[in-house]
Amino acid sequence: MLSKLFRTNQVDSYGIDLPTKTIDRLERENAILRGMVNDLDKENCEYRRVNQQLVDENARLQRIAEKEEILGGAYG
Repeated sequence: MLSKLFRTNQVDSYGIDLPTKTIDRLERENAILRGMVNDLDKENCEYRRVNQQLVDENARLQRIAEKEEILGGAYG
């Protein structure tokens, strides 16, 4: 935390001393990547929702087809 106050160098979890400029760049890149992950998560949720609608519609059509086969067999 002291390095955050003084913004000089910071030692990461591997014991590597990183310049403030590098830390700032990595923090910006990390924020961008987090935003991209959030966008992909939202898109994935939308795809799942649409996929579920298609599964439901397919099941409905399958039931209709089965009823038509039963009725067609009884009268045909």
